Amino acid sequence: MIVLWGIPSEPPLRLAIESARRAGLEHVVVNQRDAAHHDLDVDLTRRTHGTLVVDGVEIPLGDIDGIYVRIMEPDRLPEHRPGTPAHRIERSAAFHAMLLDWVEV
Repeated sequence: MIVLWGIPSEPPLRLAIESARRAGLEHVVVNQRDAAHHDLDVDLTRRTHGTLVVDGVEIPLGDIDGIYVRIMEPDRLPEHRPGTPAHRIERSAAFHAMLLDWVEV
């Protein structure tokens, strides 16, 4: 399983998604703009122990073979503009931070 994380409409990520589809590679797209709706449960002391939840689908971290990260700064996302409910911004920021921590481990 390959995780493709970023904004799917942006050309580099769009090309990676299309390439994965053409090659028949098992993959999941983590839309950065929907971060407030995703979840990650991870034990950072054991990087393959945990679960990534994208669009309600649970993916064991041990099933992930690779990740392509093409994200922008979360505070530049339209979903983080003034007027967005604080809990959505906080949840999105927490998801980004945790996923980045997991990627670094």
